[in-house]
Order: sequence, then structure tokens, then C-alpha cells
Amino acid sequence: MPENQTVKNAVLGTLVTITAYLIPGFNLAAPLIGGIAAGYSQRTGPRGGLKVGLLMALFLLIPGLIISLILTQFIGLEPFIGLTWMALSILVMSHSMILSIIGGLIGGLITRDRQLEN
Repeated sequence: MPENQTVKNAVLGTLVTITAYLIPGFNLAAPLIGGIAAGYSQRTGPRGGLKVGLLMALFLLIPGLIISLILTQFIGLEPFIGLTWMALSILVMSHSMILSIIGGLIGGLITRDRQLEN
């Protein structure tokens, strides 16, 4: 599958995740749902699902790091405190990143099972 299709599927999964975050009750499972959507739309099996899940995790991490960087610059924190703030951001986002990777893998497995049935 072309790389641009992988990026499109990762963006699709990220948008599904963000949308699911807005629905009450789906907050904890939102990255898993988005990862499954991205992995399933990738249609290249578990390896492709894992790849799109990793890319999706990166797409979820980048905005958090940018927001942390902007906040530390506006608040005027010392460099050590700013780095600690960014490390905490990564720790908080790790839930979303891990679940999106697992969801991508599950979506890829679903795709593989569907292809084996046909």
C-alpha cells in the first residue's frame, strides 16, 4: 500500500479518536476505537495495522508536545521545569498512544480474518 494511503488512514484514525473523545463515556476507549478504524482501513493485515497505529500515536503526541512547549514559553518556566512539563505530557499521552497502537493491530487482525474468510 502506498505511503500516502498510510498517512491518510492514520489521519482518519486520529480524527475518529478526537471525535470519540468528545462523546461522554467513550473517553477511555477513544484511541482504541480510532486505532481499530485506522488499522481496518489500512487493509494490509496486522503489520500494516501496527504501522498505521504507530503513525497515529505520533499524530496524537505532536499536538500535546506543541501545546506544552507553548505553555512553558508563555509562563516563562525554567528549562528544567519546562522539560519536566513535557515529560509529564508524554506520560499523560502514553495512554492514548498505547491504545492507538493496540487498536491499529486489532484492526489489522480483523482485516486479515476477513480476507481469510473470502
